[in-house]
Amino acid sequence: MTTGPGDDALETALRDAADRFDPVPPALRWAAVAAFELRSLDAELAALAFDSAQELATVRGPSGLRLLTFAAGERTIELELSPGDAGRRVVGQIFPVGPDRLEVQRPDTDADPIEVPVDPLGRFTATLTPGPFRLRCRWPGEVPTALVTEWATA
Repeated sequence: MTTGPGDDALETALRDAADRFDPVPPALRWAAVAAFELRSLDAELAALAFDSAQELATVRGPSGLRLLTFAAGERTIELELSPGDAGRRVVGQIFPVGPDRLEVQRPDTDADPIEVPVDPLGRFTATLTPGPFRLRCRWPGEVPTALVTEWATA
């Protein structure tokens, strides 16, 4: 296929029209940037290994309490989500211990991720509003340095 001299002008006009009449939503732009950052997903993604909402759906238990476990090789993040006064309370622990903080990322906001301190035993707490989230933490000096969980819902 060959292109002529007017094709560049036509392409520019079409891009301008798309930007004006059908702009990319900010959440989609954020998701695209986040996906690009995770080019090596197979080495960094912590898959959902356990979800009490799925595993124990037929068993009675405390209402609103949910347990999640994410795993990637030797690394594990365990979470307990429970109802709280200001949203869903998250109590978690990272194995092996190493990161001194982690990030809570949300797809529905243009704000920076929420940084959460991690204590020397790998424990952390956060309060989240309902909706999707994922966690990202880094082990300095190790490969891969970052671990990102799958998206979950608070």
